[in-house]
Amino acid sequence: MTLTGSTTAAAINITTESNPGINSGWRVDHIKFNYPTGQRRGVTIRGATYGVVDHNQFLWGQGVAVGISAFNASDDCSSNNPEGNYINSQPLDLGTANAVYIEDNSFTSSGIGGIIVYDDSAGGARAVFRYNTVTGGFFYSHWTRGCEIGGMVHEVYNNTFIGNADYNDYPIRLEAGTGVIFNNTVKSYQSFPPYVVFDDRRAIAGGETSAPLNGCDGVEPWDGNLNDPAAPGWPCLGQIGRSTGKSVATIMAGDKPVSAPIYLWNNGTESTCVLGGACTDVLAVWATPAAYVKATPHPNGDVDYVMNGKVPKPGYAPFVHPHPLVGEWVSAAPSPPTNVRVVSIQP
Repeated sequence: MTLTGSTTAAAINITTESNPGINSGWRVDHIKFNYPTGQRRGVTIRGATYGVVDHNQFLWGQGVAVGISAFNASDDCSSNNPEGNYINSQPLDLGTANAVYIEDNSFTSSGIGGIIVYDDSAGGARAVFRYNTVTGGFFYSHWTRGCEIGGMVHEVYNNTFIGNADYNDYPIRLEAGTGVIFNNTVKSYQSFPPYVVFDDRRAIAGGETSAPLNGCDGVEPWDGNLNDPAAPGWPCLGQIGRSTGKSVATIMAGDKPVSAPIYLWNNGTESTCVLGGACTDVLAVWATPAAYVKATPHPNGDVDYVMNGKVPKPGYAPFVHPHPLVGEWVSAAPSPPTNVRVVSIQP
């Protein structure tokens, strides 16, 4: 099926935002999103919900192809219960079905500025982005800001990112959360080595200070404030390298999130990187502010991300591919019937 036209709203909208708890089990598949001009969203997912976006073709001008706003009825946009608080209070369980899976799609930009293949807004999203081909675009996660926690869980692996004239800056930009980045092929981006961006705008001088969460300056009770003289608020609420599993009320009471660095391995320019094969692992990281987001230890010994060479994150295993919701639709043709018989028809 092909979707096209002049809509500026989402082409497909999935919402469970008024429901309590986590509601899952949907699938968006085998659709051609043909929107080569204009700005819009392809698939918008609102609420604490998990499903699969697979085997789609995005021909895209501007805007976000797949966007998640992972708040639900229990979040009220206050300082002790910001949007994304409920889903961020769930355990960190990488390699499970507890995420939105975006797999086996192609994303092709046709507009200056490139295609944002994924973005989160309004709190706490969890996404697995795998086995996709991206031409002229990047994977993005918003920072914790205002009354929302940024996207907190990212598993980005076995993808091919190809820069083009529309966009060739960087393939991935994360401003919150943790996860894994591995087995990605990154080609034709403007810098060498190509790089991913990690940053936290609440910690940047002159950056995000919007109420109620304000800036990360060592004062707010929802931040870690662990006495790093170079980074007074570190670790910030929902920043790069911290785990999920705690509500903001729990954090404010003194039970702070534990360290959970992002791990990167086996990413490079060779086409075999995407297969987990030969790969120079040249993908670099540009992090800011350097005192808040770094691979070297803070005073307590924690790091925010780990460049792990060709070695996988200890204890991590990817979730089964294809996703079980995809089933056998793409893995095999249906078997022919074995019990067909001819019945004579009487006049």
